[in-house]
Amino acid sequence: MEWVAALIGVGGVIAGALVTGFIQHKKNNADADKSTAEANEQIRKTVMSLLQPLEDKVNELEKELQDWKDWALALVRQVKALGGDPVPFKSHKKKED
Repeated sequence: MEWVAALIGVGGVIAGALVTGFIQHKKNNADADKSTAEANEQIRKTVMSLLQPLEDKVNELEKELQDWKDWALALVRQVKALGGDPVPFKSHKKKED
């Protein structure tokens, strides 16, 4: 009968080791996921901080472009009012197919 008790004891130790191993595996995965999420958040913050100055510059350039367009239209009206034909606008932008 002692061998039954020893067998049950060994079974308990094995079961305990399996449960502990499973729990530790889950904890390691959760820690890794947390670290990945923290790294991704840091990358996102860095990218956003780099994008903001670019967005500000684009907005500034769009306002300046509108000023130039308004000025060019005023010149066209002035040239036409004086009886002339304004030089046609030529875009250097590549045409998309």
